[in-house]
Amino acid sequence: MSDLKSDLQLVDDEQKKTLGKAMGKLMIMICVEITLGFLAFLFFLLGGRDSTQIVSFSNNQGNQYSSDQDGVDNITKSHTSVKSIQEVGAILEQHFDLQHKKMEKVLWTVANDLEAVQGAIFLTKQKESELKVIELFAGYAYYLPESKVLTYEFGEGLAGQVAKDGRLVNISSIPEGYISVISGLGKSSPTNLILVPIKNEQEKVLGVIEIASFQSFNQKDELFLKEVALLLANEIETNKITA
Repeated sequence: MSDLKSDLQLVDDEQKKTLGKAMGKLMIMICVEITLGFLAFLFFLLGGRDSTQIVSFSNNQGNQYSSDQDGVDNITKSHTSVKSIQEVGAILEQHFDLQHKKMEKVLWTVANDLEAVQGAIFLTKQKESELKVIELFAGYAYYLPESKVLTYEFGEGLAGQVAKDGRLVNISSIPEGYISVISGLGKSSPTNLILVPIKNEQEKVLGVIEIASFQSFNQKDELFLKEVALLLANEIETNKITA
């Protein structure tokens, strides 16, 4: 033990920082692997058709809770989700010249797993006036002119509200035109939206993940996205990624 202490004393500050980052990543990956095993077991127990509480959004009545049957083969999808979490972890370990490109690849993996048609990652930004906002950092099938910057104040809109409250929101029956997807087949509007806060260990909101789909999101989808958000939080803090 004395030899170890003397060795550590010889390490300079820069090496200590590098070692600290490496140990932090190692601990995160160990936690993720343990969580993946737990999720695989949980998904197995929840296999079959399950009822999921989702939030129904309407212009006149706000959010209402309803029950919806998931007709997908849950066991097969569960295995896919576990694999996708591993893929996200592998992507975040890769080097990208532009950080938003890395986040776009993460969104592509998530959208592919959830059969989603659109996705976005917003990052928290502190303005000089101490006003907190979230700003669009990366998108999947998110059509926005390069010259335009999309931001929401904390509490503004659905994404801003999730950033303020720090709680996941799962919405069905999105009002027509709230979100539009343009493809070769024309313009259409997804009916389901899920928003997940990206939080660090101190529960500080670092950003928001927004995913839209024509299919409803169930409890397993929520668990999957929470794990992705955990990985993103570590990536954002470790590499000091900002909007």
